[in-house]
Amino acid sequence: MLAAARRSGVKGVPRGDIIDFLEGSFGAFQSKHNAANWNWDRQQIAGALAELASHKLVEATGDENYHMTPLGRFAGRAGIEVDSILRLVEALAPLAAEQVTDPLLIAAAQLTVELDQQGFPINKKGAQKEAQSWFTELRRQNIPVQVLNSLHRSVAEPHVPALRAKKAAACLLWISDCTMADIETILTRHGRKFDGAAGAVRGAASRTGDLLPAAAQVATILHPDLDLGNRLTRLLTRLEVGVPAAAVEVAQFAGPRLSRGEYHQLVRAGLGTASAVEGAADETLAACLGGNDERIEIVRDAARLFREQGPGVTLPEFPGYEG
Repeated sequence: MLAAARRSGVKGVPRGDIIDFLEGSFGAFQSKHNAANWNWDRQQIAGALAELASHKLVEATGDENYHMTPLGRFAGRAGIEVDSILRLVEALAPLAAEQVTDPLLIAAAQLTVELDQQGFPINKKGAQKEAQSWFTELRRQNIPVQVLNSLHRSVAEPHVPALRAKKAAACLLWISDCTMADIETILTRHGRKFDGAAGAVRGAASRTGDLLPAAAQVATILHPDLDLGNRLTRLLTRLEVGVPAAAVEVAQFAGPRLSRGEYHQLVRAGLGTASAVEGAADETLAACLGGNDERIEIVRDAARLFREQGPGVTLPEFPGYEG
């Protein structure tokens, strides 16, 4: 309704009209159909509207009409829970643009409803020790206290803050130069050992990558002077394949066609950048890639594509529909 009003040039919609519209919605009809004694709580809807306004998704004009803000428009098309957007706004709004680092975005993504649904091994009986460890590690990443405090909010169970912090820590380990054996040792320091840490860590990193663009978009709307540049593309690449910054140039174009271990072998040999790969002999690359000719070709192609296209990939324009 608010979006339609904006398109038609109407300067906002009265609160009563919004509530009337919701009362006549299909969702209200379904609720009445499913529960004969269901009643519409206008006061609750008014409170929800006030909450949206307090989180900058809608804004009241001087004549008590409401209109949708850029954050509200994004929430309508983001494809994630509105509660996720509200949590992100609450955590990111108090920050300065320069505080929005890559580790912060990874931690903020853990606030979303969707990532709360992503399982991860944790020792619930030792949740206090788990929390102490992972929050300490996140503080070492210079993540502001406002965001760390947000990890304690909107929780249904007492171990959830520790779980959120642990998933953020797992993602940061995944994109470091740590071996998977070392990652498993670090993540199981408080017990609750599990077979094959790679699956759990990969799952957390993948789901974080799904939600990271939303966290970044909320941050840029809240802080118009924030310039993420190519940082988001690089970070998404690192989360996808689990590589440190030194391997991003090759990983951006080779992707998961190489294993995490092969990327790390390249980095240890000083061959993480496109220019280093292009200057290396086949024998040198073969020593990192198990002598696999196909892998050598993949790395060579990735280095060439990086040189030709640069760090940013320009996507083709989505064509308009023609009837």
